[in-house]
Amino acid sequence: MQEDRHTIGGARIGIEACHRVARVVSHLAALPAVPVRDWLDRAAGALASSAAGSTCVVVTARVDALGSAVVVGSPGVGGVMDEARASAVRAAARRLGHCGLSVRAGGEAIRVGMSAAWLGGALGRQLGPSIVAGAAAIEGDWTLLVYIASECDAATTAAVLEAVLPLAASAASRALGAAGGSWLTRREQGVLELVVRGMSDREAGAVLGRSPHTVHEHVKSLHQKLGTRRRAELAARYFGGP
Repeated sequence: MQEDRHTIGGARIGIEACHRVARVVSHLAALPAVPVRDWLDRAAGALASSAAGSTCVVVTARVDALGSAVVVGSPGVGGVMDEARASAVRAAARRLGHCGLSVRAGGEAIRVGMSAAWLGGALGRQLGPSIVAGAAAIEGDWTLLVYIASECDAATTAAVLEAVLPLAASAASRALGAAGGSWLTRREQGVLELVVRGMSDREAGAVLGRSPHTVHEHVKSLHQKLGTRRRAELAARYFGGP
């Protein structure tokens, strides 16, 4: 029996790929809309669900006209790997060098398979030869770079990535733009994730082992960074509200 096929991201792909797109979109929609320190890890985990058994690396970088990338922040990693491999992949991503794609200003790019020179670099050696890559412009002059290593059908993975990349870029722009391009500190993130659950300064302090005064100072810093004035506004900003 012939499989029903649909057009996603300009490619004709099957029902299973449509399910993969829906799965990735649901994960991306759940990402915080503020720059928590593990945002890129969470994004990599979401995008890794585009292909079974995959490893995904997500970086924010400034990319010049020749494709050389200066990685901004700690790269995100997700998918099937243990802590040792995750650490090795993250370290390699910090030494990215050339992004491996032709990145158009303000646009998006998808590539199936990387050049021999790129595969010989630090990240290429970690991920192996079966890579689908994507790039999209995000907040300011940054670029969101995505690398998915998987043994699944590359053409289908590329079509799925092409379909979800605009949403990933939009989510990254929103999160990074929320604090003027700076990441929250680990303590700010810890406080924020308790505040959005409705905890008072005293309750959050008890969980974190901090005084209510210290928690209150972190809340004041969060208001300043995220442009809010009340706790309800912090929660709305975290979950993607205005």
